[in-house]
Amino acid sequence: MVNVIPQSLNPLGKIEMGKILIFGLIYKRLEILIDRSSKESRESCVIDLKEEVIRRQSILIFPAENMNRTEQLLGNFYDGAFRIAIETQILPLTIIHTKELMPRNNPLAIKNGVIKCVFSKEIDVEGLKMGDLLYLKNRVYKEMESQLLAHETQQETKLVIG
Repeated sequence: MVNVIPQSLNPLGKIEMGKILIFGLIYKRLEILIDRSSKESRESCVIDLKEEVIRRQSILIFPAENMNRTEQLLGNFYDGAFRIAIETQILPLTIIHTKELMPRNNPLAIKNGVIKCVFSKEIDVEGLKMGDLLYLKNRVYKEMESQLLAHETQQETKLVIG
């Protein structure tokens, strides 16, 4: 993500990832950690993330509930990212080809390859209230889904032509 996003950022990450040997040490220093099972942790993270935005620091949130193990293009989204977005701004970033390279049901079967990151146009949240959360969440979901579909079609075309 550091190579894709042209400015410094603070990502939000699951606290469980900090338990992975060596990787966890680095992860803990670079991420704002959240324990999704703890209401206090979730509330604290929202405050921390909003403070980062106020300081003009970009934040990165993966809104999906977990790794998508279904045939759907995207998993369900949590509300937290969209609560913060209503008060700040949102720029969807869709990561393409991860399912092929990082099989969800067998994490040890990671393959070499290239992922593609696609920024969508900024979504204006001016005038939105917390009652508009579902609208915003659905809008971002549909935007990201359309990016995945567009690139899935391109990939199939390349395979047929190539």
